[in-house]
Amino acid sequence: MRRFAPIGLATMIAFTGNHRSIRWAIEQRTDDVAEEEIRLVFGEVAREQQKCYPNLYQDMKSEMVDGILKYSFTNSKI
Repeated sequence: MRRFAPIGLATMIAFTGNHRSIRWAIEQRTDDVAEEEIRLVFGEVAREQQKCYPNLYQDMKSEMVDGILKYSFTNSKI
């Protein structure tokens, strides 16, 4: 919607999932082929998850790609 109405409209969204699916989503949505806005949003999701659940996200690695962090995991399944 923001692409069609760029007047600063706030949009609310909810995202739920178990940790395995959230880890997968972080890895996929912060990949360098994803859209920039999605990469930024899921970068925030990654930082929040690591802050709230440090033991479950301790194997998360970050790499700077095109000025945006790309996240990957050492272990694909937890």
